[in-house]
Amino acid sequence: MYKLIALDMDGTLLNSDKVISEENKQAITKAREAGVTVVLASGRPLEGMQDKLDELNINSDKDFVLYYNG
Repeated sequence: MYKLIALDMDGTLLNSDKVISEENKQAITKAREAGVTVVLASGRPLEGMQDKLDELNINSDKDFVLYYNG
């Protein structure tokens, strides 16, 4: 079983309209419910990721984010 999944935002998690698909949202929710740590990574500053972090409820002390290219 996976313990951690790291996802790049732009061009991977986000579609060409910069939207997270419902399918991806559901997959991330299921993974988190199964105890998998989900990490979002981006070249963006943290402030530029915040709306997507909020959308995915990635906002606790147990969550990790890589920003400004790591």
